[in-house]
Amino acid sequence: MFRQTPLRSVTLALIVAGLAAHAIWGGFFDREIVIEIAILALLAVSLDLVAGFGGLISLCHGAIYGIAAYGFAASTVKLGLGTGPGMALGLLLATLFGLAVGAVTASTTGIFFIMATLAFGQMVYVGVFRWGWLGGDDGLPGVP
Repeated sequence: MFRQTPLRSVTLALIVAGLAAHAIWGGFFDREIVIEIAILALLAVSLDLVAGFGGLISLCHGAIYGIAAYGFAASTVKLGLGTGPGMALGLLLATLFGLAVGAVTASTTGIFFIMATLAFGQMVYVGVFRWGWLGGDDGLPGVP
């Protein structure tokens, strides 16, 4: 870990304020970029929490991120749900998958944990890649 200094706190606050201002007063493209930065920052922070505080190197974070994204996309495009219910469904699917992976890998450590999470990540990749309902290797068109 690193020491929290006033300079780091002020720098972080200025970066967040700049991104927020850019998202509010910028155009559509600017807002989309800031949202993408925020989503990927949350993914990086979650991986840092697991690896830094838990000491576990997970290779399944991308799969959980993908399950949430595909859950949202499929629920809005294929099922016709709105944005709010779609986000809730994507979050629910990712949470359930994370709990299932956690239940299976809870007793493993070290390289065994890494390989188990890699296996789960690859299972999700192959499942989405081959499932025609989700668009397979062409992806899911028409996502809002």
